[in-house]
Amino acid sequence: MIRVWAIVLTMAALSAGAGCEFFQTGDTARRTRSTEASLAAYQEALEIHRAEDNKPGMATAHAKIGRAYQEKGEPGPALESYQEALGLYQELEDEPAQALTLNSMGNIHYDQGNYDQALHYFQQSLVLMKEIKDQPGTATVLGNIGAAQQAMADQEQALGFYQQALDLYEELGDEQGQARTLSDMGWAHHQLGDMAEALQSYERAAALHRKLGNDAQLALALGNMGVAHQNQGDYDKALELYMESLQVREELQDPAGLATTLNNIGRLHHAEGRLDQALEFYERSYEYQRRLRDEPAMAWTFAAVARIHERQGNDEDALRHYQEALKLYRRLGEEAEVARLLERIADVTRRLGR
Repeated sequence: MIRVWAIVLTMAALSAGAGCEFFQTGDTARRTRSTEASLAAYQEALEIHRAEDNKPGMATAHAKIGRAYQEKGEPGPALESYQEALGLYQELEDEPAQALTLNSMGNIHYDQGNYDQALHYFQQSLVLMKEIKDQPGTATVLGNIGAAQQAMADQEQALGFYQQALDLYEELGDEQGQARTLSDMGWAHHQLGDMAEALQSYERAAALHRKLGNDAQLALALGNMGVAHQNQGDYDKALELYMESLQVREELQDPAGLATTLNNIGRLHHAEGRLDQALEFYERSYEYQRRLRDEPAMAWTFAAVARIHERQGNDEDALRHYQEALKLYRRLGEEAEVARLLERIADVTRRLGR
């Protein structure tokens, strides 16, 4: 899980009255999600500091503009602004600000799927965090490097960085950081196929999330534990965990989480041959998928429901659901799925005498 920091004003920037007022205005607008207003205020601050040749103020303004563009979902202008800020921070030999800015640039590249570039910036940030002995910052960047390595499918490397981050969080007594990192470690072990290690990490994460009141993260950990138990063949324990996760998701009124958890429960019943119960949970999941317009998930669910109807001898219902799945997979350009569905549709059509 990628982590960011709030941008902190340097003392020189704070001493600049008018510019600081625009920073405060921009920060207030950003907190209320008024991105255009925050950008306008930060730009005004930049012009004031530029006229005064106040380089700390200019650097902070560029960094805040970068953050606003980042939150707006415009990575190009965000990176340009962060680069301007970084150049000024380097000129000012402000290593803490450099470290923060490099991490932010890494975050943007990570979100764009440019994991090599993300690592490049995270590693530079890590060097500076260690030099200035910023332990919370070091732990955060270690976790970010782990996330980038994991995204590049290097789970072993990811686990090494996560463990370093976890050690620091434990030393700092930062339970939020521990919970977050344990969740990430669980998923890395999961992807390696090591369910025992995955469960150990998930269970520790779940205990901390429960203690800290992180209900959304608790629901995710419980669901992941359910998947791990199901992969081990312990379907009863998996179902127990899925149902616990479902209860938390319902309390949170989390449509995406509900869609996933209901689908997982449907899959378990399907695998166990409880077809009517599988249909019930697939249909409940589909309602949330439809609301979210999650077409890949909808297509998968249509095909799963069709397979159940076919297995129950309800060929008319099977054909209808296969055809709905086919429409979606064609729209999504999933040629392999289209080919598989055409085979199933041909078999069902033959049985129907058409």
